[in-house]
Amino acid sequence: MTKSSTKKAIVWTVTEVKAKVAETSITQVAKEVNVITTGTFEPMESSGAIINLGHTV
Repeated sequence: MTKSSTKKAIVWTVTEVKAKVAETSITQVAKEVNVITTGTFEPMESSGAIINLGHTV
Protein backbone atom coordinates (compact mmCIF):
# COMPACT_ATOMS: atom_id res chain seq x y z
CA MET A 1 0.00 0.00 0.00
CA THR A 2 1.42 3.40 -0.92
CA LYS A 3 0.73 6.71 0.74
CA SER A 4 -1.15 8.19 -2.22
CA SER A 5 -3.26 5.14 -3.05
CA THR A 6 -5.41 5.43 0.08
CA LYS A 7 -5.96 9.23 0.04
CA LYS A 8 -5.46 9.13 3.83
CA ALA A 9 -2.51 10.06 6.02
CA ILE A 10 -0.50 7.14 7.34
CA VAL A 11 0.43 7.87 10.98
CA TRP A 12 2.81 5.74 13.03
CA THR A 13 4.35 6.08 16.47
CA VAL A 14 8.12 6.14 16.90
CA THR A 15 7.94 2.62 18.30
CA GLU A 16 6.16 1.39 15.17
CA VAL A 17 8.71 3.12 12.94
CA LYS A 18 11.65 1.56 14.80
CA ALA A 19 10.14 -1.91 14.44
CA LYS A 20 9.41 -1.43 10.75
CA VAL A 21 12.92 -0.09 10.05
CA ALA A 22 14.37 -3.17 11.76
CA GLU A 23 12.24 -5.37 9.47
CA THR A 24 12.81 -3.46 6.22
CA SER A 25 14.78 -0.23 5.80
CA ILE A 26 14.51 3.49 6.48
CA THR A 27 13.97 4.05 2.77
CA GLN A 28 10.99 1.69 2.72
CA VAL A 29 9.51 3.30 5.84
CA ALA A 30 9.83 6.75 4.28
CA LYS A 31 7.79 5.51 1.32
CA GLU A 32 5.03 4.17 3.58
CA VAL A 33 4.46 6.77 6.31
CA ASN A 34 3.31 10.41 6.26
CA VAL A 35 3.47 11.33 9.97
CA ILE A 36 5.55 10.01 12.87
CA THR A 37 4.27 10.87 16.34
CA THR A 38 6.65 11.14 19.26
CA GLY A 39 4.07 11.22 22.04
CA THR A 40 5.75 14.11 23.81
CA PHE A 41 3.76 16.93 25.35
CA GLU A 42 4.98 19.81 27.46
CA PRO A 43 2.55 21.80 29.64
CA MET A 44 3.80 25.05 28.09
CA GLU A 45 2.92 23.93 24.55
CA SER A 46 -0.80 24.34 25.21
CA SER A 47 -0.57 27.47 27.36
CA GLY A 48 0.24 29.62 24.33
CA ALA A 49 -3.35 29.35 23.13
CA ILE A 50 -4.55 30.82 26.42
CA ILE A 51 -1.80 33.35 27.19
CA ASN A 52 -1.15 34.79 23.72
CA LEU A 53 -4.69 35.82 22.77
CA GLY A 54 -3.63 39.34 21.71
CA HIS A 55 -1.11 38.27 19.05
CA THR A 56 -3.62 37.80 16.22
CA VAL A 57 -4.98 41.36 16.23
